[in-house]
Amino acid sequence: MKNFLKYTALFLCGVLIASGFFLLMGRDLGAKPEVEKSLAVMAGKTDAQESNQDLLKDAYEVLGAIRDREYATLAGWIHPEVGVYFTPYSTVELEVNMHFTSEDVKGFATCTNTYVWGTFDGEGSPISMTPSGYFDRFVYDADYLNAPMIGIDTIIRIGNSLENVKDVFPDSKFVEMHFPGSEEYGGIDWRSLKLVFTSTEKGNKLVAIIHSEWTI
Repeated sequence: MKNFLKYTALFLCGVLIASGFFLLMGRDLGAKPEVEKSLAVMAGKTDAQESNQDLLKDAYEVLGAIRDREYATLAGWIHPEVGVYFTPYSTVELEVNMHFTSEDVKGFATCTNTYVWGTFDGEGSPISMTPSGYFDRFVYDADYLNAPMIGIDTIIRIGNSLENVKDVFPDSKFVEMHFPGSEEYGGIDWRSLKLVFTSTEKGNKLVAIIHSEWTI
């Protein structure tokens, strides 16, 4: 009986990992030791599972730098050739989305330049903001370090905007941090942040930061 329960538990963990989708409730994922503990419990020993562990740990490092506005640290994660793209509403358009090099991002802390990052949904007016203003509204607009739902190469919620991350970055992997909507607003106040990474000889490097929310 004990062996049956043990193998059943291992099987369920394997299914959860294979799906690339994690539902973590009631944990303070902002604390790195807790993240490592939860991964150790859920992950097995296959190469793919270990790769997902590394990817999720890297995502938390990036989120920590974003939350604390440590732009120099964030710049160290950015792909040296590709740079990083910023998308305010799910749909990636490389010819439209703002694009910065790692050197550009290093200067965000003191940057007062205003850029047009896209257009506001439902209004059509330009998203004209400084990097600091954009990060407040379209990057860390929720406590993503403690997001209750996490997807690895899995889009958790699809709204009215086209989800094309896999088409635009076919050789990359992404981690999605998701907050489901509240009953008070009928669920339309959901939001997500996707961090897209490409594997390099120097480890995973960030190529896109994609923000998602309900759109008209």
